[in-house]
Amino acid sequence: MIVDFHTHIFSPKIKQDRIDYLVRDACFAELYSAPQAKIATADDLIVSMDENNIDVSVVLNIGWSDPELCTETNDYIMESVARFPKRLAGFGMVQPKFPDAALAELKRCVKGGLKGIGELRPDVQGYDLNDQELMTPLVEAMVKNHLILLTHASEPLGHAYPGKGTMTPDKLFRFAAAYPKLTLVCAHWGGGLPFFALMPEVRKALGNVYFDTAASLYLYNAQIYRQVVSLLGAEKILFGIVATFILGSVLIIANAIHMTIFTRRHEIQVMQVVGATRRFIRAPFIIEGAFYGVSSVVLGLLLLGVFFISLQLHKIPFINLELPYGGLLGFELLFSMGVGMVSSVLAVHTYLKTDKALSE
Repeated sequence: MIVDFHTHIFSPKIKQDRIDYLVRDACFAELYSAPQAKIATADDLIVSMDENNIDVSVVLNIGWSDPELCTETNDYIMESVARFPKRLAGFGMVQPKFPDAALAELKRCVKGGLKGIGELRPDVQGYDLNDQELMTPLVEAMVKNHLILLTHASEPLGHAYPGKGTMTPDKLFRFAAAYPKLTLVCAHWGGGLPFFALMPEVRKALGNVYFDTAASLYLYNAQIYRQVVSLLGAEKILFGIVATFILGSVLIIANAIHMTIFTRRHEIQVMQVVGATRRFIRAPFIIEGAFYGVSSVVLGLLLLGVFFISLQLHKIPFINLELPYGGLLGFELLFSMGVGMVSSVLAVHTYLKTDKALSE
């Protein structure tokens, strides 16, 4: 299953009246003033998902400054999630500068089936993310309702780009440390926050913090994935959770089969010497490979269960989407059995001697 955790959608009205909204809101103007900046509706996103084999997308709002624009755009996201419940998970937006209105809108988002709030833009919306008097009531309401908070993040150096902003790692660190019970997602690799995880106090503060990989191609080279995995673990990269366990299953299969056939290589050669056909020799190893495939899936599911429970990810609402888990499990079982059988054929082939070699 492939989940794109960072997408934005807008209503057809906003797409049509783009210029009006550019005038009305600073964040929208910062992101979409350039004519080449594309605006996608929910239907546009679904088409793109189908073209790129994306199973589920998390659709985010943006940092509107006017509470009325938050409400208007939240309505469209709730409507879109209701239309595509198996494909979209929605995040809403509030304006913390107006505390009472923000709390009321957050409650409405919960009733409307949204799973979080974001993408916050405190630097553009005009408030301090670390103003605890302002933020604590909102954060407490989010924790109570098991909502995720996703905030924009900015690199403290490097090239400029539209929407970069000033949400640098130092600000995100202080916020995460102040609210350890809040599930926090930092967009765009947290502006490089994972690199500071070598500091014990930073690593401790990141216990309930995750990082999305949006705009990676424009910010870092491909080593960013390896570096963050080595510093924090693959579970902190939202786009890589499922792939990690599938890859682990495949590696278990291949390694187990290789070791088994290596230890029995002399047996294979003896069977050939006494006249056994290649089909006869391969058959038990192919069956064994299929068994290893099924076993690896079971082991992978057990590890995945431990992983989810240990990190309490089962309490995060967006994971409880209505997906065809039975079909996915069946596919992985068949896929793993296939990998096991093919691996067996290839591994046995390595130790099968040709007739010419036997005669020598």
